[in-house]
Amino acid sequence: MRYVKPFFLSVLLGLALCPWLCALAPDYAHAPQMVSLLHWARMPVRVCVVMDSAATPERERSALAGFGEWVQATAGAIRYQLVSDPARADIVVTFDLEPTVPGHPGAVGHTDLRHEGPVLARADMTLATAGVSPDELTQTAAHEFGHALGINGHSDGPDDLMSPDTMRLIRPDGTPLPAPHRAVTARDLNTLWLCYPSLRPGASPPQPAVVPASHIVIKHKQSKSTKHHKNQ
Repeated sequence: MRYVKPFFLSVLLGLALCPWLCALAPDYAHAPQMVSLLHWARMPVRVCVVMDSAATPERERSALAGFGEWVQATAGAIRYQLVSDPARADIVVTFDLEPTVPGHPGAVGHTDLRHEGPVLARADMTLATAGVSPDELTQTAAHEFGHALGINGHSDGPDDLMSPDTMRLIRPDGTPLPAPHRAVTARDLNTLWLCYPSLRPGASPPQPAVVPASHIVIKHKQSKSTKHHKNQ
């Protein structure tokens, strides 16, 4: 019985330290809120920002600035190309005039992923805009772009960009409190590289398959010559 109290104290201490201990891991591929790691079959990915009544040039710039954080963090390994037709896009971005994404209470951004096995086929991103500052919209877009690139889940570290802290705190007067700023961390990058190992700096380029000489069959094509005989 004398060991019961130290045991429970150690359990409580472990629970209290869990977020910081988890953050020491190099990535969060096995975090409880991680569903799967996906990837696009090609780069650059094609992005369409739907310019409807909820979209403005400023909002488009803020969203693309968020996407650019991943481009910069990966030194250009991750790239995107803007297209005007949603039907030709891999990632479609729409803005909503509500303070949160409809159907997702408290979330200022949401991305639906469609994929075949681990290969992404389409990502539909919605960004809420009511009461959202340009900087907040940029950070939300950066978080959602992480999902759209294949991080299908959330980090277990409180400081990572892909932390699940997407809930908005609302003041009594109905205005939102500013969200804490997060940038792409080393853990975010390490997790993304698991989606795209061949794009990771220092990764060896794929080598062509070597066919053993015994398996090579050389077929000689016999040419046919046509002779014209002149009757004598």
